[in-house]
Amino acid sequence: VLRARLEMAARRAGQSELEFAVRDAALQLLGRVPALADAERSVIGELLEQPAAGPLHLSVVEALVRQATPAAAQTLLEAWPHLGPTLKPRVLAALASRPAWHPLLLNALENQRIPLGECDRLHRQTLLQSGDADVAQRAAGLFLQGPQSDRSQIVTRYTEAVAQLRGNAATGKQVFTKVCAGCHAGATDRRPVGPDLAAVANKPAAALLQEIFDPNRNTASRY
Repeated sequence: VLRARLEMAARRAGQSELEFAVRDAALQLLGRVPALADAERSVIGELLEQPAAGPLHLSVVEALVRQATPAAAQTLLEAWPHLGPTLKPRVLAALASRPAWHPLLLNALENQRIPLGECDRLHRQTLLQSGDADVAQRAAGLFLQGPQSDRSQIVTRYTEAVAQLRGNAATGKQVFTKVCAGCHAGATDRRPVGPDLAAVANKPAAALLQEIFDPNRNTASRY
């Protein structure tokens, strides 16, 4: 009886003619029985690639995370390009939280399915500090070598130069309006591309330079 009900729930989740509330309730039941994982995934995995199913995407992600299988992780990774900015942090957190999924996450980072810039500092540290030597070594190859490792030197060089300059608020406002406001202005009619910069108004120049030249060190992965 339980198996039949769960199979019906999987079918309902994929039926676009049903109301979202009905489909969402069905999704809450999925991802709990390992024997049904493959059948469920074949139905709900496709929803992540359907923009019209957007309101259901979070519930789909949660159902796949509950499966806790490599195949579920692979489904999430394949859907990455279709995920919105609010879902990507949730998926990345899930992938980083399960050591068994770390190799798959590293594969996606190495082949650029997930751009390195979308893996924030917290999840980089999780991979770098992995108890699996191979995972830690691969993470080091991604995050600690190449241009990224030279960022601190760039910040130091510019900090010394900026220390000798005096700011001009009027000129700075003109530059911000022309170059920065498109992504960082607090517009309410669209999704912000970059973080709100109001909070950095009182930060010292050295801190601002670090944010400019090494933005992925602290920026939330939703941006």
